Amino acid sequence: MMHRNRFLPCVLFLALSSLAVGALAQAPFSAPPVGEYPAQLVVKFTADQHFDTKMRGGRLSTGKFELDGLNDKYETQSQERLLKNAVAVTYDNPLKNVYILLVPQGTDLEAMAREFEQLDIVEYAHPDYPFELHEMPDDPLLEHQWALNNTGQGHYHVERIEGDNNDTLAIVYGTPGADIHAGPVFEAPPDQTDVVVVAIIDTGVDSDHPDLAGRIWANPGEIPENGIDDDHNGYSDDTWGWDFSANDTASMPIYEDNEPDDYIGHGTHCAGIVAALIDNATGVAGVVPEAKIMTIKIFPIALHSTIARAVTYAADNGADVISMSFGGLFGSDVTYDVMDYARARGVVLLASAGNTGYQSVSYPAAYPQVMCISASNDQDQITSWSTYNDYVSVCAPGQSVLSLLAAGTDLYAGHNEPGVHIIDSLYYLASGTSMSCPYAASVAAYIRSVSPGLDPEDVRTILELTADDIVDPYGLGENYPGWDIYSGHGRVNLFEALAIVPQVRAVLESPQRFEVVTGTFDILGSADGQDFTGYVLDYTVDVADTQWIEIAVSSMPVTGGLLGTLETTGFDASIVIRLRVGDQNATKRTVFVSNAVFAELLVPADNDTISGLVDVTGFASCPEFAYSILEYGIGSAPADWETIDTIGVPAFGGTILTWA
Repeated sequence: MMHRNRFLPCVLFLALSSLAVGALAQAPFSAPPVGEYPAQLVVKFTADQHFDTKMRGGRLSTGKFELDGLNDKYETQSQERLLKNAVAVTYDNPLKNVYILLVPQGTDLEAMAREFEQLDIVEYAHPDYPFELHEMPDDPLLEHQWALNNTGQGHYHVERIEGDNNDTLAIVYGTPGADIHAGPVFEAPPDQTDVVVVAIIDTGVDSDHPDLAGRIWANPGEIPENGIDDDHNGYSDDTWGWDFSANDTASMPIYEDNEPDDYIGHGTHCAGIVAALIDNATGVAGVVPEAKIMTIKIFPIALHSTIARAVTYAADNGADVISMSFGGLFGSDVTYDVMDYARARGVVLLASAGNTGYQSVSYPAAYPQVMCISASNDQDQITSWSTYNDYVSVCAPGQSVLSLLAAGTDLYAGHNEPGVHIIDSLYYLASGTSMSCPYAASVAAYIRSVSPGLDPEDVRTILELTADDIVDPYGLGENYPGWDIYSGHGRVNLFEALAIVPQVRAVLESPQRFEVVTGTFDILGSADGQDFTGYVLDYTVDVADTQWIEIAVSSMPVTGGLLGTLETTGFDASIVIRLRVGDQNATKRTVFVSNAVFAELLVPADNDTISGLVDVTGFASCPEFAYSILEYGIGSAPADWETIDTIGVPAFGGTILTWA
């Protein structure tokens, strides 16, 4: 039997394609509609600058040659102090030399700001874009989301009655303040947030739900439905996640596909808690305005191996937070190791405690790398059915939680109570630590949105430090101040958590994850924030991440710009780029360096006899690599070749694929 690996890099008759993967275009700044607000530029001049601004012959004159030239170019209509003279005379007022420049509608204010900032007499310049009133969301079912803002208002609750077809929907009243304190954050959100990716590893997500429009993670490097692994992450056409258990029923073998749709409803309900649209006059509100849901389906066959692959996918593809509302009685080395893997890549891991109502162990919640979340109710007590143990981290609302209904599903119908939990046809009322986990994950995600790259252990510390202590977990007059096995450190508090988050960002923007790079390339991103002190950019080719090679060190902040440049001529490998900002924030990204064309098989070797499963190893890479094709033929000089598989990931001496 003879094997060959055909190439298509620079020569068209070869089979390792050099089809280029286009870079993801960055979204432009979302400016207000032209004409709704005056077009103005805010400019702060250096302290030694004083102006006698006049209109001369229809032109603005300040007596400063370069400044007048720019005002002419942009047809500036007026230049006035931000503060009146009587206020601006205060010596230490930082706004005393700030001016407002009025220009015609349609002026490119971003370009104008850049030119003004080039002047020696200008400290800063930026467009005068508007703020908006920050009010509570207008989502009509918000009043029933007691977990976000509990004023003691009436909210939906299902009264469970023993027997079948007799549960009833009721209105109950909670205790004011028994919530995650999202109300103040809705009214006054943080000044700057970044998009945060939350992986929901569950039953899938109904991506067509109207309250999730625009909230589903889109894989930036993947081209839909072309059958190619465009982004080199090992999965073809995974445009919004992956289905690791595509079976409709729990039967073997396990099939996989790129459509992690939700046929059960559990995952959609969890996703809505995190990311349902806010202020869209529809349904409910999620917690995190900048959240994107990475959809990873593991049910109905959620084996330990399935979970290991699912967590690996989430960690490799940029998840900031992983929410796991599932559990089992037994741990395993593979799931322990994958939690280590994800944690080392900066992912915050959270899992539900379980719904046994007594002290018992549940994995993955019991792993030390994972935050275990128990469930509280609208009285700020622990629910009677929440599992407890000595590894509970915090609790979060989990009873009578209103969130999204996946099309065609009804979680409680199997308990002979069909339709009772459905609200307004698109929304659903459910209870369990499955619901408390995504609430805690939402707080973690919001923290990461404000402080990208914040170390997972610091995120855990913030959640635990700012939680509201529940000293009487069941309302029985007990006294457990501080941490306890029922509520952990207490019920999560979003408002208090955001108040102590470090104001630092570590964001890598380019190259993309798993991008193939060649020669010398720029590394772009952001290393900045109010608490910024400096950054270090480095990389490693060491699988164990123990030997890091410095690219750049700087004490100057960078916002959406050049962090450093890496020269790679002379080597080909998979590398990890790391950006560290201060001591608490870091982010990593894997890219493939390919400077030469390689097509070489190492195993099997010539004249080897093979059977069963064989790991085909070798080299398969080239500049602008898109994919390789592995084939086999019969005889010493095959006339026909059969394709074994198309592989979207470069190989540098390791396994190309496992051939059955």
